[in-house]
Amino acid sequence: MKSETRKILSGLELIEVRETHFTRLKALYAGEKLENEFILQGIHQYTEDDGPNWEKWLDEALDTLAERAEEANNLNIFRPLVINYNPHGVHFIDYLFGADVFQLEGGGWQVHYLTTPIGALEPPDIEDNDSWQAVTSVTQAFLERNVPAVLFALPTIARVLNRAVNLYGQKLLEAMLLKPEAARHDLRIINDLLCDLLSANYFF
Repeated sequence: MKSETRKILSGLELIEVRETHFTRLKALYAGEKLENEFILQGIHQYTEDDGPNWEKWLDEALDTLAERAEEANNLNIFRPLVINYNPHGVHFIDYLFGADVFQLEGGGWQVHYLTTPIGALEPPDIEDNDSWQAVTSVTQAFLERNVPAVLFALPTIARVLNRAVNLYGQKLLEAMLLKPEAARHDLRIINDLLCDLLSANYFF
């Protein structure tokens, strides 16, 4: 990371502008009528690469955000500066559950369904999962770089039904009708993991 990057990405003006937009966004979700329309168009650095060069990517991504930081100083358009490390893309959770996640030649991620019967899913030991280890390492490295004007986005968590269909395909939908207890068991296992990942205890 360049020497000036931390100074730029710690700027109080950037933080104040972001917080002003967050205040407006909260008001919008609370049903309040805003004087002006709310426009959101973030500036983000994103990767789905699960390789070993994440630290180099992080520093280069922060340098790029610093170069574009002035664009975020805009009270009319919410342009938050965002870092998003998302290994395996939308199949991040599938990989944690041991599914065979693979990358196509064009770069997109795909998954082979689990072959275990529905109802037998067990909570994964994510601490030994290489993808999870990479995510936690990137998270810690981001915090150590101390760039408070930048938001850190989580990898793709999504919803429990979406994750379950990724893991089992249409068999999950069939089981919801024919073997509801088995389907309910696996949905609970998946949902418990999603809730845990969204809790602050895992990331900080």
